[in-house]
Amino acid sequence: MPEQELAYGQVTFYWGTWLAAHVGASPWWEHNANFSVVPVEMIKPMEYRFGFDREEVPDVEDSTTVTYARVDLGLFATDRAEEAARNLVRDIIEANHPIDDGWKMFHSSILVKNGNRYQGWGHDYSRSHYMKANDDMGTSLMLMSMSSLSHTIAPDSSPMLRSALSMRADLNRARKDDPVVRVMASVRAIEHANAWSNGGQDQWFDFASTFLAHRYARIHAVDALGHVVQQALHDVPDPRPGHGHSAERQLRRIREELTRHVWPAREETNRQKAINYLPQLADLFVDHPLGRMLREMNIAFSSGTAAEKFLQDVVTDFAILLSRLRRQRNCAIHGGPSSFGASESVARFAFDLGHQAVNAIIDAVLENRPVSDHFVDMRDDARLRFDDVGIRGDLARLFVPSPGPPVPPNRC
Repeated sequence: MPEQELAYGQVTFYWGTWLAAHVGASPWWEHNANFSVVPVEMIKPMEYRFGFDREEVPDVEDSTTVTYARVDLGLFATDRAEEAARNLVRDIIEANHPIDDGWKMFHSSILVKNGNRYQGWGHDYSRSHYMKANDDMGTSLMLMSMSSLSHTIAPDSSPMLRSALSMRADLNRARKDDPVVRVMASVRAIEHANAWSNGGQDQWFDFASTFLAHRYARIHAVDALGHVVQQALHDVPDPRPGHGHSAERQLRRIREELTRHVWPAREETNRQKAINYLPQLADLFVDHPLGRMLREMNIAFSSGTAAEKFLQDVVTDFAILLSRLRRQRNCAIHGGPSSFGASESVARFAFDLGHQAVNAIIDAVLENRPVSDHFVDMRDDARLRFDDVGIRGDLARLFVPSPGPPVPPNRC
């Protein structure tokens, strides 16, 4: 993890090496200030009750590849405590897109009740090998813990959250399958979002047009900008021997301005800041295949009016693709005429739209909000961003996250 301790709601994650350094330290209470959520159960000496032989098994392993989760279940039934805690931790991890063979949960736990420990970790310390450099889970958890929407989650994870996580997993698996499978998995996700949001009062395609179109357009526009700039920053303006040394030096300086290192080993481009460098990049790549795309991006983001037109063009394309997706879905269900090429032409659009719908459901549950309210706020925020860009010329609204909504009182 990028931090020694990260928390969301009643779940707190601790870096193994950090926690191990405090276990057995004396006097234990002098180390409380090192934690935001003090793991008293681990750093304070306690007796085990009704446990098993724990010889040679440490309470906490001093390892950089192990993370410990502390779950406060309050007045939850003891016989179901471990299951509830595991479900809660598993849902938070799955919601943050874990990499393959990473963030695997051990079959061990310590239950603490009324100051006594009732069982130990056990002997489950086998690990799968994975590439730490590709693991962004720690960063995702850090952003989640920093969010103003860090709320308490019900110990019994919502069936809706479990279903949404399952649908997202199906979507990811379908990505490797043929286009028809991708289309059907994506439409299924949108149909479920429609049903959970307003009871299925709208047709799924009307729901998508109402609640997802403007958000899709903004994300598409920002991603298109980032893709082109990212390509330019890692290309060579003039690959001919002996040419373009000055251009390469300029490009290097721009790259230093726009990129930063993100834990653990990833490079991130500041897309908002990149707008200011589009004219210079377009000049550097004037005779390069990227030149046309950079010039188009420069025009699209040259002013609020131009950016709004770009966004509206994407909304128009959205309506065309949605109509095509509807036809392909109907053909797949009712046996109408279809083709591999027709499904392929909307498969990427369907995949992105399905993920947008299912991720909104996951966010609503984790933020402890009604799904219907979440989709309404998401729609209104996207439309307000359009107005801020077009009327006020505030291009920053394309990038800056919106403040989170207030937490509904007494919701669990």
